Amino acid sequence: MIRFPDIISLDRINGVVMREGKNLSFEELHILSGNTDVAINGTINKLNLIVEARSNTTKLINFDSFPAIEFDIRSLNASFAELPDIKIINSIVDIYDDTSGFNIKFNPLHIFAANGELTLDGTYNGSG
Repeated sequence: MIRFPDIISLDRINGVVMREGKNLSFEELHILSGNTDVAINGTINKLNLIVEARSNTTKLINFDSFPAIEFDIRSLNASFAELPDIKIINSIVDIYDDTSGFNIKFNPLHIFAANGELTLDGTYNGSG
């Protein structure tokens, strides 16, 4: 079991996650969280990831709450079987909790795929 108090509990994880070079494979990966289950099979090909992650050391050591983590994604390229390749560049994603609950903030998130572009700017709050 993997548990982040008041955020999420992954009750059961079973399967294989394997990295070979720039490829990340998921084989019969099953995740159970409460009444939700997820099954994943597949490969992310040519995964290129350049990310800086920063956090508050006090929160990481004491773990009174979910540690605030900032992901500064400089470049992420991924290829998927039967789906278009994606690229995420120059994006910042903050994961934190506060009195309103668990949050993911996109500052913004720039995603490029096929012939399109998606920009997410805002905050997801998981309290509801």
